[in-house]
Amino acid sequence: MKFALPATKRSERFKRFLIEGGYLLLILIVILIAFGIASPFFFSATTLTNILLQSSMIGCIALGETLVIITAGIDLSLGAMVGVAAVVSALAQPYGTFVACSLALITCAMLGLVSGLLTAKGKVPPFIVTLAMMGIAQSIALVLSNGQIISGTTSSFRQIASSTFLGIQTPVWIFAALCFAVWFYLKKTRFGYAQYATGGNPQTACLSGIDTGSVLISVYAIAAALAAIAGIIYTSRMTVGQPNAGTGYEMYGIAAVVIGGTSMSGGKGGVTGTILGVLILGALSTFLNLIGITPFVHEALRGVIILLAVYFNMRQER
Repeated sequence: MKFALPATKRSERFKRFLIEGGYLLLILIVILIAFGIASPFFFSATTLTNILLQSSMIGCIALGETLVIITAGIDLSLGAMVGVAAVVSALAQPYGTFVACSLALITCAMLGLVSGLLTAKGKVPPFIVTLAMMGIAQSIALVLSNGQIISGTTSSFRQIASSTFLGIQTPVWIFAALCFAVWFYLKKTRFGYAQYATGGNPQTACLSGIDTGSVLISVYAIAAALAAIAGIIYTSRMTVGQPNAGTGYEMYGIAAVVIGGTSMSGGKGGVTGTILGVLILGALSTFLNLIGITPFVHEALRGVIILLAVYFNMRQER
């Protein structure tokens, strides 16, 4: 009888995975098979590599959006944070790769901290705060770069995107490590519990002794730092720092999170669904490019997908 409870817990976790992520995994498999049949080039090594690389950058932003949306917030500034990180890391090249990456992370984290403070202490709605921060971050990137593309990345910095391990490029490993770290943070630490509680019912969370203000402040700072990692990968891959590098990336991130089943009303969601949402969007975008669909149509399809995902999520919550 001693071992009955752990077995029951494992069974419940497996059932929960099937309910929350199993259908998304099935959708991803069906999509991949359908795309592979429709385009003979879809399953080429180059195409699959591009999907993984694209997913690694968008995935970093999606992980940040996951953390924010679980708290019933939203962050529209993460795409602009990519541009800030791209410019800062490119300008700091003379000081070495470590300093360049550190400055990009610190700069974006500080901007995220401001968003968190305004949301938690100033009681300004996160939509308004992050919309304003998006404009501020875009201006910072343009001012620092003088509106120009920054070139001259070092060979060691370029290794971030070009190096491989076990035949897989480093950005994919970075994304995988971040996925595990965020999953562990949400599911295995008291900070993760506090985050779900804050998003689910902030009043009850406060009565339980949770400092919801500190939770919100830290979440926006972490999300901005994750976006900075996407900016560093982007700059390393493109070998230049572009001030508008992440324009529109926040919408990709939000779409992936919503497709992954994270509730826009907060308190529900996780990393597994976000990963599958990122891969679904990456596969769809790559397939549309392969068959020659104009990028303008991509945006419309993404909007339809977001609407459908939100609709079905709301139906499930009812």
